[in-house]
Amino acid sequence: MVRSTTLLMLYQSDISL
Repeated sequence: MVRSTTLLMLYQSDISL
């Protein structure tokens, strides 16, 4: 579950950039 959250955060950050 923790990994999923981290991946989501990274994914969102990627979109931001």
